Amino acid sequence: MRELAYIKHFHDEVQYRALHASFIGRFHDLRSLSTIPDELHPDPDVGYPHGQSLARTLIAQGSRGLTYPSVRNPGGVCLVAFQPNVVQDVSPGACWTITRDGTPKWRATTV
Repeated sequence: MRELAYIKHFHDEVQYRALHASFIGRFHDLRSLSTIPDELHPDPDVGYPHGQSLARTLIAQGSRGLTYPSVRNPGGVCLVAFQPNVVQDVSPGACWTITRDGTPKWRATTV
């Protein structure tokens, strides 16, 4: 969305497909922290560089991945796999077409 706003182009239609997968290994977990670290700051200019730095540190320590609370979806959980072989048994799920008709608002249609 930020990219579309930057170029002021809100005419778009794309298809998204949900993927189901299993993940193996132990993952570092930021979900139970009492204070929100800079890595989870909602401003991408703050959160992104701190998150990238944390990822480099964890990868250097041999981490397989990370779980953390979603910044965009309260109550949601995000998962990062640092190694491709952590992702197992991938299968396709539902499919949607997302359409923007010239405004930032979008419409989803099940395919």
